[in-house]
Amino acid sequence: MKLKLDLHAIYSDGKKLDQALDGVMREAMRKRAKTVEIIPGKGSGQLKKYVLRTLEKKYKTMFHRIEKDSKNFGRIFVHFRHLGVVLACSVVLGGCASSGTLRRLKTLQAVAREQEAMTAEVDQRDAAFDRLWEAVNAEELEPGMSAEWVKQAFGPPVLIKRVVYQGQRCQRWLYRYATRYFPERKVYLYFDERQRLLAWDWQAKTVSEGTRINF
Repeated sequence: MKLKLDLHAIYSDGKKLDQALDGVMREAMRKRAKTVEIIPGKGSGQLKKYVLRTLEKKYKTMFHRIEKDSKNFGRIFVHFRHLGVVLACSVVLGGCASSGTLRRLKTLQAVAREQEAMTAEVDQRDAAFDRLWEAVNAEELEPGMSAEWVKQAFGPPVLIKRVVYQGQRCQRWLYRYATRYFPERKVYLYFDERQRLLAWDWQAKTVSEGTRINF
């Protein structure tokens, strides 16, 4: 499997760039993609340098190697060698391994467990968002629900921000899929000062947009 990320549309927004890179890297781990193609574009080369620096700094343990396209300066390939396969091959081919080899295998096993835990967490968060999306569309949410109940039912939000909504100071909770860097679905929940649900908005870019307000 190969994933692709084109950064042309968000090249000037640092926050969206970081979210997009994080999303595609986590999606690659979850789906066990072999390659991620990232297109920062040609331009001055500053965005490409930023992408390479971010990959090396934040995601070094996730991927096997980075390939700079020799025919297209504005394209990068991130190659993965998922550790479950690597470990199996090492055991089968290695036979009686030396102490140094065993130490390396233990390190790989630790990283593999970390990756598996990350994948499980992403799957859990996405499943919780699916439940919330279904609840919103089935009109199962009710004004006055506690924030604690919502958190237990649908997990913690991706982001909490203090806003003024319909003239009231409140918290806005953002829910979306964990690894989709341009999420087509979002749910916003608004809680008053007593941590009670006031209202909710939902967005589905590919289908429609809607708002449900309750006070």
